[in-house]
Amino acid sequence: MGIIKRQAIGYSIVNYAGVAIGSLSTLFLYPRDQQAYGLFRFLLDTANMIMPFAMLGATYVSIRMFPEFRDEKKGNKGFFMLLSLMALIGTVLFALFFYYFQPILFPTEGKKDAFLFDKYILYIIPLFAFFGYFALLRQYCSNFLKVVFPAFLDQLIKISFPIIFILFLSKIIDLTGLVHGILLHFVLMLIITFFYLKKIGELSFQLPDFQGFNKEKWQQIAGFALYGVVGSGSAMLALRIDTLMVSKMMGDLNDTGRFNIASIIGSNIAIPLTAIMAIAAPVVSKAWKDDNLLEIKKIYQKSSENLLLVGLFLFGGVVLCVNDLFALMPRPKGDYSEEIMIVYIVGFKSVIDMATGVNDIIIGYSKSYKFNLYAIVIMAVLNIIGNLFLIPRFGIVGAAMSTFLSNLIFNVAKFIFIKMKFGLMPYTFNVVKILIINILFTSLCCFLPDLGNPLLNILFKGGIFTVLVAAAAIYFDASQDMTALKQQILKRLSARMGK
Repeated sequence: MGIIKRQAIGYSIVNYAGVAIGSLSTLFLYPRDQQAYGLFRFLLDTANMIMPFAMLGATYVSIRMFPEFRDEKKGNKGFFMLLSLMALIGTVLFALFFYYFQPILFPTEGKKDAFLFDKYILYIIPLFAFFGYFALLRQYCSNFLKVVFPAFLDQLIKISFPIIFILFLSKIIDLTGLVHGILLHFVLMLIITFFYLKKIGELSFQLPDFQGFNKEKWQQIAGFALYGVVGSGSAMLALRIDTLMVSKMMGDLNDTGRFNIASIIGSNIAIPLTAIMAIAAPVVSKAWKDDNLLEIKKIYQKSSENLLLVGLFLFGGVVLCVNDLFALMPRPKGDYSEEIMIVYIVGFKSVIDMATGVNDIIIGYSKSYKFNLYAIVIMAVLNIIGNLFLIPRFGIVGAAMSTFLSNLIFNVAKFIFIKMKFGLMPYTFNVVKILIINILFTSLCCFLPDLGNPLLNILFKGGIFTVLVAAAAIYFDASQDMTALKQQILKRLSARMGK
């Protein structure tokens, strides 16, 4: 996992830098106008849900079919232009569909913020077009194991949007200017990514070379494209539908803002998983092509161990500090029990995602990839049904509960399938060590004294918890990589003492 580890570390650093900035904005900026922030999340998350359909599965095809087209001397046989053509056709079709059917899909009559929904809803079209093509280019870069800079660009929204939001709060721009600023951001990201591909020598406008393509090959591309559309689309529906349904069913963008602020805190736990998935995807794809099950098993076990260790550590930190985090927010004192419960639910969902490692791409790039399709469609349906039942009863907490339950079923199904189909098990005895270390120190640190200041509490509790977990994980060899780190440290200490 050498290259995976190096790129994942760089990817995680970039993402956590974005998280640090995003977290500061979530705590100190967005609560100042939760309605405006709710509008931003509604537009962006809705665009996210439409994006996989508009790309016609090109994002998935870009990874799955790349080994078939790869040819550095021939510009990868025009693969880039094939993907771009798919994205263009899909974007035009779905832009027309959305334009004509959005009044039916998003009825606003009787909603508290109906005026804002009606005024800005068509901005979703350029949003899913720009953001979708940027996502396609970012995924295309991963074929060349280049993910750190594209990840940096992906995280820039966490810098640019706070700046735009500050301009809005300062009344330098109005709400329309805020939305235009978001669109401008993604246009700039597209332009920069084009230049990056050119710099690494992988931007080719050569027309697709279909020489030697028979009916079977075309069926294969169409099959992967369909899988990408339905699979990625269902995934977005499953993961983003809560924002849309909170906005639609509750009709108050302030509730949308509250829900998303809390969700972000919990979902940030899973950022290392995003890093590992991005880097491991082309490696696992190649391993399946080479029929190298041993390599897949190694990636599966290491990713599950390391991610579970990090996930539980971050979740423990959230449990210890969440009340103080909300106490720091610049809004009137009140009851934030709903938001805190959402943080716990979404945070634990993130831990489950991390504990199952790279199961998604192991299935997705195998010959049994269609299982992911069925499972994720079921997950989306369960999440929608759950939202319909739970949001009216529990409000924004119900949306978090629905997402958690559908995601739990989804991960259990994938775990069982990989074990039965491929005989792969991600867990070793190290998992027991990881569970004991994190549960023990999280419980003990809950009894640490309150210093009377939210910021001091976070630094005090978080610092002690970090030292205890890190020391125990290294001492007890909580993962294979921890064992390697421990041996490396002891070797260096021994060398210095020998001098």
